[in-house]
Amino acid sequence: MSKTTYRKLSFLNLTAMALRGLAALLEKWPLVMIAFFIISPITPHLLTQYSGEGSTFYCQYFGVRGAVSLPQTSECSLITFIHH
Repeated sequence: MSKTTYRKLSFLNLTAMALRGLAALLEKWPLVMIAFFIISPITPHLLTQYSGEGSTFYCQYFGVRGAVSLPQTSECSLITFIHH
């Protein structure tokens, strides 16, 4: 076997290992996403209630870490990312 053939096989073996690792990770993607949302300080929140008094809106969002109430000067968005 020449060096060129050995290098080709080595590259193909590394590529196959990387693709198998990616496939194993994708197989467990729900667990990875749950871990990401628990560890991440910035999480998505969904609007549950809002009320407007004058120029100030009070928006209540529900997310991974519970309910959060925020005063805003503009209208409330349906989904927002909140840093805890």
